[in-house]
Amino acid sequence: MRTWWVAGLPLAAAPLALLMAVGCSSGSRMENRAATLLGMAREELRQGSAVIRCNPVECSCPPLEMRVADRWIRVDVTDSSVPELPPDAVTGFCRKEAASALPPELHNWSVELRSSSVRWCANGTPFFELSLKSLTVEAPEP
Repeated sequence: MRTWWVAGLPLAAAPLALLMAVGCSSGSRMENRAATLLGMAREELRQGSAVIRCNPVECSCPPLEMRVADRWIRVDVTDSSVPELPPDAVTGFCRKEAASALPPELHNWSVELRSSSVRWCANGTPFFELSLKSLTVEAPEP
């Protein structure tokens, strides 16, 4: 019985090798995307504040988004110095705002990036964890 070889592997093993190669490159792409997003978020938050909007979704993703360059990235408030808006009240705050007849507000909140890496929702959407410092941004001192 003759065995056919492709790229140094028996022909029967070629599909498995292809799947492994695709899987590895997919993980590498995700890591590259995560590193890029994290760098963009850090750059955006250098001043200590960010433009935040409520955009609740039906899935398990966090209801807030932060403007990062020309896109919106999901963020989860995991810590808060603001008594009026503790982390567990953020979802209710967003749902109430989304139910309003008015267009969604953009908020300029004082925040700090808590993530040292990108987190991923179950559907593959990236998000970051934030610490909420203040609902108002103080003007820089002259």
